[in-house]
Amino acid sequence: MEEYQQMNLFEASYEKPRLPKHIRLIEFFAGIGAQAKALEILGADFEHWRTCEWSWQSITAYNAIHMGGKIEDTSNLTYEEVLARIFGVSNDYNKPMTEKQLRAKGEKWARTLLGRMMANHNVCPDVSRLHAEDLGIVQRESNTYCLTYSFPCQDISNAGLLAGYEKGKSTRSGLLWEVERILRECQSLDCLPQVLVMENVPGVCGSKNINPWNDWLYSLEKMGYTNYYKILNAKDFGIPQNRRRCFMVSILGKASFTFPKKQQLKYRLKDFIYGKVAESYYLPDDLVRDFEKYVDEKGGEDGNPS
Repeated sequence: MEEYQQMNLFEASYEKPRLPKHIRLIEFFAGIGAQAKALEILGADFEHWRTCEWSWQSITAYNAIHMGGKIEDTSNLTYEEVLARIFGVSNDYNKPMTEKQLRAKGEKWARTLLGRMMANHNVCPDVSRLHAEDLGIVQRESNTYCLTYSFPCQDISNAGLLAGYEKGKSTRSGLLWEVERILRECQSLDCLPQVLVMENVPGVCGSKNINPWNDWLYSLEKMGYTNYYKILNAKDFGIPQNRRRCFMVSILGKASFTFPKKQQLKYRLKDFIYGKVAESYYLPDDLVRDFEKYVDEKGGEDGNPS
């Protein structure tokens, strides 16, 4: 299957965006902070500005990876205030913990978790309770606010239930529309982030989800964003993994953007594995080719045949 992206007839007339070099990163569905790590590896001038993540395990991992395990002091808060601040966190990535479950973890656990959230700039674990004012978008003339929103893929991945993410559906992937709500609030306050970045499975823009995908593009365009999306494969950018993902960059205003060019793969998986691994653990090339052929014939995760 060939990679594809949308065609923009006016792109050639757009200029490259002129944005402040310093980035204030806002991560919705932050996970362990992969986007922040990418900026760090690139040597970008950025700071962790806001995060929103509900898994307490991911919050803990983000804190260890990016904040060095720093825990903010919560002694000025009552236990009830602490519980209110962490309400909405999840224990299983599927649903929020109940008050009973939170209390069962104990006060020390709750205070430690909130201390990590505060260090992570995680103002609320539940994106449906998040508002534009919580993002602290000010001084856009000297800062580029980059909002990432790699929303849950469970309902659009072939490995999931394929329930979709149409607006009004109560699916986990449907949390995308909470992002729309927050951006509309930002628009009304004249504090839209200058850059949006999304990464998700190819099915997000595939034939099965083309209607909500077009709705999303149209909504962003109405807010003033120029959108660029493309399906990229990790193996074309130096990583020995056949992992196709849809990336979209949205820039506020009429601005051009070009995705990076493919790179020649220089490494194999064994180059990244500590210690020696017997060749018997590797899949034979003919089996890999048969599997890729099957995926292509099926249409892949984006639902479009090659």
